[in-house]
Amino acid sequence: MLVTTLEAPEESYAAGGQGGIRELLAPISVNTLSYVGMTVLPAFIVYGVTPDKNPDWAATRLERFKAHLVLVLTGL
Repeated sequence: MLVTTLEAPEESYAAGGQGGIRELLAPISVNTLSYVGMTVLPAFIVYGVTPDKNPDWAATRLERFKAHLVLVLTGL
C-alpha cells in the first residue's frame, strides 16, 4: 500500500488530460509492486499538507488513516 502526502489540494490532482494521482502512482503500484508479486492495496493519499496546519487537522488525517487501514486489512 502506498501512503503519500501532497502539498496541493485534491483538485490539483483530479483526473484530466494527464490522468489523476492514481495514474501518476501507477508506475510504483502496478509496474513495481505487482510486478514482483505483491498484492497492491488501495493507496492512502493526504492532500493539502502544509507546515501551517493545526494539530486538529493532522489528528483528523491520522484517524482517517487508521480507518483506511482497518477497511483495507479486514477486507482481504
